[in-house]
Amino acid sequence: MNVEVDASVILNGIKANKFNKDEDAKAAFADGVEDVTGGTVTNIDAKTVNTQRRSLMDKKATEVSFTVVLEELVDEGADYATVSETLLRSVKADLAASVEDATLEAALVNAAAASGSDVLADVEVDVEASVAALEDATSTFEVTAVSETAGPTPKIDAGGPIDAELIDATPAPV
Repeated sequence: MNVEVDASVILNGIKANKFNKDEDAKAAFADGVEDVTGGTVTNIDAKTVNTQRRSLMDKKATEVSFTVVLEELVDEGADYATVSETLLRSVKADLAASVEDATLEAALVNAAAASGSDVLADVEVDVEASVAALEDATSTFEVTAVSETAGPTPKIDAGGPIDAELIDATPAPV
């Protein structure tokens, strides 16, 4: 089954329009999130948002939304909704932990450096806003059938010599 988790994090130090136009930055972001979640990251999009800090002053930040796609092998007849919910909780927990311990920020900086994109060079993850945003993550799932393949077909060489020992020359009873 495929489970898609839609989530977002709040970043400072980047401009949404510049990020959306830079494929290397988006690929670096995907790499950073994939390092944390183990899934494939798609549908990356950034937008400018206002965040309210403890000082109650509005500050511009960038919300980057994305989808984490996970493939999970499950037994036929399993409770797919429960599996999906479990994976959602796992991705949310992994991402929140990586935000809180700065693992995600380090992964983004490292992926950006490797990509050559300067868009994420000064990125900072807004911990409080990102953890709050991750609480709103949702998931959907699709049950996919695993095709059963037959075992290998033995090769029969019809043009080869006949092994006389394999042939029973005794006539069949009449």
